[in-house]
Amino acid sequence: MADFLSNDEGEILANVQDCMGFKSQFDSKGLEELRSRLVRRMEMVHNRYDPTTHLFQKVYYHPGLLLQDERELRRIFETHNAAQERNKSMIQFASFIAFWPSFYFASQRLRPTSALLFAAGYVTFYNSFVNPISYELLQRSLNKDARRMADKYGVSADESKYYKSD
Repeated sequence: MADFLSNDEGEILANVQDCMGFKSQFDSKGLEELRSRLVRRMEMVHNRYDPTTHLFQKVYYHPGLLLQDERELRRIFETHNAAQERNKSMIQFASFIAFWPSFYFASQRLRPTSALLFAAGYVTFYNSFVNPISYELLQRSLNKDARRMADKYGVSADESKYYKSD
């Protein structure tokens, strides 16, 4: 049974720091849990993310995140992650199919070692450009959906509020 904390209004807070995913990612050796510092570790993770690029993570690891909002954010992540995995599978399939005709034409014009270098370059291009773009699109879609909750928790990509204008 999980122990839940509540805020001053009696709303149940999400214990993100107690889930296995958080512990495996940010406390893999279990030292923070032994020292009862998981809450502080979650605050450190929250403070580490830049809201202009990782607004979703900034909201998800907010110390005052409510349980219902955490469930909504998790649902949003699962939906976008499933779509990203589906798109990634289709891109991998299309890249695999597109490789063979291009490799066939390259092998007719190039020596065998050059054809192998072409194949290595093709794989490098996929890993260096296609995969990062796929993850960037996932992050953008997550950030777009997290904007609704960002104002509720005082998280903003607008840093002008931190500076006084003279």
